[in-house]
Amino acid sequence: MPCTPDLTITRFFESQGVLNHAKMKNIYLLLGLICCYTMSFAHTVPICYKTQCVQINLETLAVNAKNGIALSAPQNFKPIKNIVYKLDHLKFERDNLKVTVNMTNKGLMIHFIPMMKLNKNQQIQIIFPVINKGDHFLLPMLEGRNIPTNDSRWIKFLTQHFGKQDPLSGTSGLSMQFISTIHKKIAIVYLIQNPFNNHFYFVKNKQLTLTFYHNFNRLNQNKAFGFNIRFTKATPTKIADIYRRYQINRGKFVTLQAKSMIAPEVTKLYGAPFIYLWGHELIGRSNVNWHAFHAFLKKRLALNTNNPSHWFDQLSHSAATKLYIIDPDAVNALHKLAKSKWPYASLESSVDTMFAALVQKTNLWNPKVFTKTQLNTQARELIAKGLDHLTPYEHILLNKNLLQSAYRGYIKPVNEWGNGVSLWMLRKLKGIGLKHAWLGLEDRDIGIIHRNVIEQAVKDGYLIAPYDSYWSLQKEGRNSWSTAIFQNKNLYTQGAVIKQNGKFLDGFLGRGHALNPKFSMPEEKYRLTQTLKFYKVPFNSWFFDTDGAGDLHDDFSPNHLTTQAQDAQYRIKRMNYAATHYRLVVGTEDGKDYIATVAVFGHGIVGQGIWLPSMRRDKVSKYYIGGYWSAFGIPPRYIKETPLMPIVHYIYYNPKFEIPLYQLVYNDSIIVSDHWEYGTLKFPEASHFSVLRTFLYNSPPMLHLDRKAWKHYKSFLKRYLPIWSKWHHRLVQTRMINFNYLSKDKLLQKTTFSDGTQIIVNFSHKMKTYHKFSIHANSAIIVEKQHIVEQFVS
Repeated sequence: MPCTPDLTITRFFESQGVLNHAKMKNIYLLLGLICCYTMSFAHTVPICYKTQCVQINLETLAVNAKNGIALSAPQNFKPIKNIVYKLDHLKFERDNLKVTVNMTNKGLMIHFIPMMKLNKNQQIQIIFPVINKGDHFLLPMLEGRNIPTNDSRWIKFLTQHFGKQDPLSGTSGLSMQFISTIHKKIAIVYLIQNPFNNHFYFVKNKQLTLTFYHNFNRLNQNKAFGFNIRFTKATPTKIADIYRRYQINRGKFVTLQAKSMIAPEVTKLYGAPFIYLWGHELIGRSNVNWHAFHAFLKKRLALNTNNPSHWFDQLSHSAATKLYIIDPDAVNALHKLAKSKWPYASLESSVDTMFAALVQKTNLWNPKVFTKTQLNTQARELIAKGLDHLTPYEHILLNKNLLQSAYRGYIKPVNEWGNGVSLWMLRKLKGIGLKHAWLGLEDRDIGIIHRNVIEQAVKDGYLIAPYDSYWSLQKEGRNSWSTAIFQNKNLYTQGAVIKQNGKFLDGFLGRGHALNPKFSMPEEKYRLTQTLKFYKVPFNSWFFDTDGAGDLHDDFSPNHLTTQAQDAQYRIKRMNYAATHYRLVVGTEDGKDYIATVAVFGHGIVGQGIWLPSMRRDKVSKYYIGGYWSAFGIPPRYIKETPLMPIVHYIYYNPKFEIPLYQLVYNDSIIVSDHWEYGTLKFPEASHFSVLRTFLYNSPPMLHLDRKAWKHYKSFLKRYLPIWSKWHHRLVQTRMINFNYLSKDKLLQKTTFSDGTQIIVNFSHKMKTYHKFSIHANSAIIVEKQHIVEQFVS
């Protein structure tokens, strides 16, 4: 009969302080006697390694350590069978699951795996742990959150938005794969052994309770789920140290230095703010005298003779399919403008969009049309070269100059074209002494038509990348997204993810279908080849949207069964291809750490994730963050300065609760920042906090610029960016080794780096002192060898 100790032995262990060798001999003797107990006793058994013991109730999965610390609360009673027990090892069966428990020098190991074969729509759910005791949760939600379990506002927010009916995914809800809780001076760290098919949610009992669960289905039933549970001191640094060592030992930690061996330009990210350059314009609103152009256009289109304006309008019909997808009003845009009483923004945008489509055509040059047009120098030189000898980009360059020649009195020279994506913007950035920057474009096409800007950015020492995505599938049609349209048209049905109920999984915002990433590699190769080789646009970085955001799926299609684990691997493979084959500096949304071995940067770990309807959908709310579209320049969603709801300010922009857990693990491995929808300067009342956090956490700011925004933020950026850049360039090559609160109100904080540098930030509105240092309100100081070497007042 298997040996199973009852409650008596657990009380004996609980009473022990340090167990010496003699006591251990007595315990083994007692264990031998317990073997004769009948199986009707309560099955609470001790699991021990040397002096470290926990008690486990087999029927309820309650786990307790000495001193009354609960690792997991009891669940519903379930019968058990087939118990195999040793002091450091336990196996039993419960609720169609085989449970294995071990205690080693690496902590408590507990694993679950189904005993039955699952078919079709069957699932088995295992809940573990249920954490309902402790003073704080320290969770890697975004950068890191220190959540008091008795804080009424936290309890209300989490239970309302992430309760049992709306659980968080384990891969999207956690930036790193662990959870931890604080019991006075002890921290319990739960290292998640299988990061996929997990969820967790919050409920209120006597205090905030976290429930974690895993779903087994027919695709993942052979992969065990479980935890490695460890104890350490109750500090963010100690918790992060455990996870960092764990990742290193598993071969899941790759330094920036190692990544630079694959893509040497990784070093250009050191000291680089993340800046999205906006304005999808070919020419740019500021480069056209619209009223004069409008009057001229009326006259030209009124003529019966063939002229460039008639020709451009005629060609817009042959580009109608593409134009209809981007902007239906761009077809016949010149006629629409001519018939209007005056120019207005959306119509001007349609004209620009039409021109952007025309410059990519190979038949824009027609000698009969341009007989009376005085061509500019560059147009004449390219025509003289012979159209058959022009490269694809030279065709674009010729066409841009043909447009400018046709309207030379109303449109500025080609080299001045563009809004945020322009030589003008690059000159402004260099003018404030910005030596390093990552520049992002909203898609590849903008880089193709503005190749001269990409070339200059590379010469200036910047990284520059297009936004790219392989998440959604859409059919070509009005307002479809260019990144959701692929060369293989069969993918819309044959490459779409099928849910367990047999229905298609919706794409982003409920549009179209979700793409199984198994089919994305040919599409990625096409886009990279077309952009980098055919048009020879010298992008040196590439941004893969959603790949690091944790939105992973099982695909139950019988033609392409795919687990969440495989989904993640396909994304890693895709990013790795761009890095190894083209030496591109690759990044992604967020940067959840399943992608951290290949991604060099992530947008979204530090600040993001607010999906309240009043902020995102209620257009009459003062908290509405704005829409996704703008005729010219930056869409409101990214630039509209917006007040914060009090609860959002309290939860998401509060230095008392945010901790740099991610940076303590990954500062020298992956560079993360704010999400582009929640940029560093998006919320004015939180801007001091957001800016100072970039110093304390050694994280880049997330900025959005066009010509208008530059004029608004220029003076601040000139003061801020060179200082931040200097220190980030140095510290990103080190490890963050400590984080401390320096005041009771937690508003004076310090991070320490492996080269000895200390960053101290005062988030309060009053001056604070620390040792011999006086730190101004809303300011940061950099300390070396007990001396202040730099300071910045936000």
